[in-house]
Amino acid sequence: MATFEFTKKSKSSVCSINDGYFFTFSNELYYLSIGALDDKVLIAMSITQVQHNFKINVDTDLITIDGVTFAGTTAQDLYDSLESLFFLDENGCGDLMTKTEYNEIANTYAALGYTQKDSLSGLPIVITGLVGTGDKYLTPPDSPQPLTGGDYKGYEKITGFVQIEASGSLAISNADIIIGEAGNYFTSHAWIDASSSVNTNTLGFVFSIERGTDIFFSDRPVGTRGFNGNNRTNVSAGGFLNDLQEGDKIGAWVASEADADISIYDCNIGLNLRSKTYEYSVEQYICEQPLMNDEDFNSETINVETHHKDKMINILSTNNYSVVLPKLSDVHFTDIFRFKNLKDSSLIGTFVPFSGELIEGNSSFDFFGRGTLSIRKSINNGLKWSIIEISNLFDHSNQGKTTEVIFENHDGAYSLTHNRGYKPIMQVYVSDESGEFSEADVDVDHNADLNSLIVNLEGVNSGFIRYI
Repeated sequence: MATFEFTKKSKSSVCSINDGYFFTFSNELYYLSIGALDDKVLIAMSITQVQHNFKINVDTDLITIDGVTFAGTTAQDLYDSLESLFFLDENGCGDLMTKTEYNEIANTYAALGYTQKDSLSGLPIVITGLVGTGDKYLTPPDSPQPLTGGDYKGYEKITGFVQIEASGSLAISNADIIIGEAGNYFTSHAWIDASSSVNTNTLGFVFSIERGTDIFFSDRPVGTRGFNGNNRTNVSAGGFLNDLQEGDKIGAWVASEADADISIYDCNIGLNLRSKTYEYSVEQYICEQPLMNDEDFNSETINVETHHKDKMINILSTNNYSVVLPKLSDVHFTDIFRFKNLKDSSLIGTFVPFSGELIEGNSSFDFFGRGTLSIRKSINNGLKWSIIEISNLFDHSNQGKTTEVIFENHDGAYSLTHNRGYKPIMQVYVSDESGEFSEADVDVDHNADLNSLIVNLEGVNSGFIRYI
């Protein structure tokens, strides 16, 4: 804890830093914010009373820092002193992070796996008699499953992994990474070098989260197809694991399309802390979170203006919709545009940038179903939109899992029973005379029980139906 004492007109007030985020000034609790460093003011916002600014003329006042008095101390001197303890927001937004907290996040990581110096230094991990999933998509088990005796659908946990390294609150035990502190994490790397005992086989793996008596699996696997089973093949992945809880166990499961023995020669999986989960008081939340108004849009075309950066765009369209984004030259890097569709899980929203501009490297981006999406101007490329947060809200256990149905020389309408209990998002592709596939614009009739549908094709067609 550091103490700053400001003396003016024979009156002394003490400013004490508390827990890295707040300080007490004249017996009131304030949230710290440094404004323009013009040697004149330190700005603070009260969170114990009505919010207001509080100014201190530090160029004419005496400042005592940890018992040492400095005459003629400037705002820059004060800033430098505070910066030795914190990372300060120079834009005056009021965000603070202690260097201790930053170091904790940067140094919380773990890696488990099975690595060898060369092929003769040890034997591979062998999973014998793995019963295949029977399909090349390696559909993961439904979540949650019990710890033992569940329906794991051709997957088996890899139990031969050992600790490579661990730091901070993360630990490794019994081929699992143990979460020591709640927060949002990411996999810095994840790869497996493996082979199969059969030819023309698809191998893959998923992450699992053991929480209490349940196991939760990734929505989709990462896989590769090997034609010669004796050849070693590499499967790699990466991604975010958000909202992990203290005590969660992160593991890896392998899958095979065919019944086979799987040999794992090398593997390395790394997990890093991205942000901690804090329990905020009401006062903290009000101070740190900007108030955001919703703006409802009922039309199928949503024209986004620059002023929408301060709002949540609430999409209420009953049909597939388009979101037309503003010109990037009119947008600042710090502007964040937020969207949510909580109305209908069967809709597709197409986000369209200004002519010649891109979103995540593409001319458009499709957002499927219910959920939220946040975007901003890319910092590295001012002609591109960057997606900074995306989430899908599923109404049913099978949502988010893609199924593909192939049809050949089918005459007339095509009937499909999917047993989803909702209207799935669909794409229908048919082949032309040259054998090329293109998406077909056809009507789809959903039966009343929402477990089957009819694709109103005309004539004889070959192609496939993909639905989520």
